[in-house]
Amino acid sequence: MFTKNWTTWKIPRLFGLVMFIFLSFNQPSYALDRVPWSQLSYYLTENGVTLKKLPLRDCPLGLNEAAPSHNVIQVIANTLYEWQEYEFDLGGGQDQLAISMLRPEKKRLNVAEAQVLLTASASLQGLQEQTRLRAERQLNFIAPPDNRSPGRMPGPGKLTTQNTLRSSTQGTDDRTRVGEHTQQYPYNTIANLDFVSEGESYTGTGFLISATCVLTAGHNLYWPPATDYPWSSQMSITPAQQQPYTGANLIRPYGSISSNDLRTNQNYVKEYNVINEPSEYDYGAIILGSTFSGINTFMALEFDGLPPTVNATGYPGHVRDEQTHDMWQSSGIVYRTRGAQKQIIDFAAFVSSGNSGGPIWYYNRFSDTNRVVGIVTWQDALFDSGVRLTSLNHDLILKWLNESSVSTYNHHYYIPLFLTGNNNWTGLGLTNHNNAVNDIKVEYYTSDGGPAGSEFAQLQANGQIAFACNPTTSESGWIKVSATLPLYGLALIGNTTPSTLFDIDFQGTLHQHLILPHLAADGEEWNSTAILCNPNPSVATVTYTFYEPEKGTPSRAQTTIPAWGSINDDLKTRFGKILTGGHIMIDSTQPLAGFLLYDSSFSGKNNWKAGLSAMPLQ
Repeated sequence: MFTKNWTTWKIPRLFGLVMFIFLSFNQPSYALDRVPWSQLSYYLTENGVTLKKLPLRDCPLGLNEAAPSHNVIQVIANTLYEWQEYEFDLGGGQDQLAISMLRPEKKRLNVAEAQVLLTASASLQGLQEQTRLRAERQLNFIAPPDNRSPGRMPGPGKLTTQNTLRSSTQGTDDRTRVGEHTQQYPYNTIANLDFVSEGESYTGTGFLISATCVLTAGHNLYWPPATDYPWSSQMSITPAQQQPYTGANLIRPYGSISSNDLRTNQNYVKEYNVINEPSEYDYGAIILGSTFSGINTFMALEFDGLPPTVNATGYPGHVRDEQTHDMWQSSGIVYRTRGAQKQIIDFAAFVSSGNSGGPIWYYNRFSDTNRVVGIVTWQDALFDSGVRLTSLNHDLILKWLNESSVSTYNHHYYIPLFLTGNNNWTGLGLTNHNNAVNDIKVEYYTSDGGPAGSEFAQLQANGQIAFACNPTTSESGWIKVSATLPLYGLALIGNTTPSTLFDIDFQGTLHQHLILPHLAADGEEWNSTAILCNPNPSVATVTYTFYEPEKGTPSRAQTTIPAWGSINDDLKTRFGKILTGGHIMIDSTQPLAGFLLYDSSFSGKNNWKAGLSAMPLQ
């Protein structure tokens, strides 16, 4: 019988930097934006999602709940769902599906409710979170040392670069690059893993099953035959990594997160023969201390499923004698299940070293969704194999999913500018004037709309903190601060050489019509810069109307701001003339937050900066 014990390895995470005081956050909060079940139908409607036409029926009484056709777990819009599906054969090739939901509440779903659940299961990733994804961005890739293996599976010893490819007796290597689709669901939930085991570097594959939980092969995390320390270290997780061709720079659209919080199960820790045969217990999880902005819906996990064909997706180190760091996919038939607990699945989708930990998944035609049924762990001359998701590992995987507490952020605040790099820095000061704990999430976005990392904090009742911002970019951008309770605060933006400092207060509302009531009166020595952020999934078209200080004669200029982007608009350049005093009206097709910066640093005489927030038009 499967044991419910599990093995944990944690290293406390130091979080925070020095701004004007030393600060570290103790334990990160896992608070996340969440759409509850009661609001899911409304959320689909608001985002223009058409409900799928599926062969559904009201869930009847008298079902054999011990024998569902499909048992499914999925995190949808950061809410954990579990449901059972029952197929009804009506004859003549017609079938119907009924759904009994177990989480977040237990109820038999009628047709309309089942339609909402299954539509959200397949469609939510295409909504506004997806539009935050930036254009492909090239990052420099440093070649690994010569002794670096592209990955491993527990075959005849740890696989090396010399024996990663399978024997030709296993068929033609027909794998294809996922390519530009890596940023599309469900591929954006599949991650490259880089880690160190027994002093050697490896790569593998994992897949996000929630915002803070990555499922993978146990041997990526723990190596039972190790003579020294069995746990892996320096684990780095990179979803949707792409390398368009061999030797090309890597594209990491969501960045990378490191974690040393690794989990596996006690049965796998006790394995003694993992080198010579696949293990039914070769699975584990990585718990993250922060999240990837732009991913909020994850592939469904189906337990005890056995489809006729499957896909295998991951990061093999070699494909047809080509060294690669890209995502590849193959497909093939399912041969059988085996093992004492029937937790090994044998299949014919071509895999090799580096695929370890990737999802074994299929398309379910009843629900029109993609579902994971296993985890790649093994390949040899006869079979490709993996750990199958079954009722025996269900409880432990569900526990890992529940490791993170999920909070609802009801309060959002916007800071139109952050600066970092080139002697620039940005800090936040936050106050929780409430008699309860306040969970905080800080999200950074670049000016072109790309996610630039996130940080978490927890403020005690009536507590206050200050810290330096830590985005994953040296570009400028804007900040969204979300909280479970009302929050007060400001941003301080400075430059170390020469020394400058100015502040921006939090803006709790967005507006389409704003006013900048006073421009710098001396256009020769002061610039007036309009700084605007667009926290929306659509491009904002902005019209400025400038009124001169005395006669009030208007002149106009226009620009655009990308979805989830921002702009630092030098108004002298925008209007093609020096603006001395007066005021500006801002009309936008999307609600914005704004700030007017007075800057004398360009003149060479002074290095002063100040400003005021844009005000909503009354």
